[in-house]
Amino acid sequence: GYQGKLKNTLDGRPDGLVADGVCFVETDADGNNVYVKNTTLTSNIQSYWADLQGNRYNFAEYIYDSSFIKLKEVRISYDLPTSLVKKTRVLQGINLSAYATNLFCISNYPFFDPEVTGANGANAKRGIETGSFPMCRSYGFNLKVKF
Repeated sequence: GYQGKLKNTLDGRPDGLVADGVCFVETDADGNNVYVKNTTLTSNIQSYWADLQGNRYNFAEYIYDSSFIKLKEVRISYDLPTSLVKKTRVLQGINLSAYATNLFCISNYPFFDPEVTGANGANAKRGIETGSFPMCRSYGFNLKVKF
């Protein structure tokens, strides 16, 4: 949220927004603070997301259940029948296979990938996502020929 690249930072971009919360009005005669519901339109939405809502120390805003189900890899392999391969008189076996990685991820985690962690130099920061990219998907085929 801090850099404004995620969907949850779209609110308020065209016209600003009135953030949920309260504003301090005064301290009453008994020493109690008096608050009213916020009605102030946030005019600088970039500052709102970067400094207030997106601030990494706004802990309650950034605690998520990162449970997920991910299909990480699928492989299908087929060996051509030996009787068919031996007819070539040169080959001993042929194997065809296909694979795909990271086909899908089911999660309520609002960012990119619940398995990604932030890094600061050589130190991994568990529970902090920063500078990560969306999950990469790959596909491929293999042909193995035995002589």
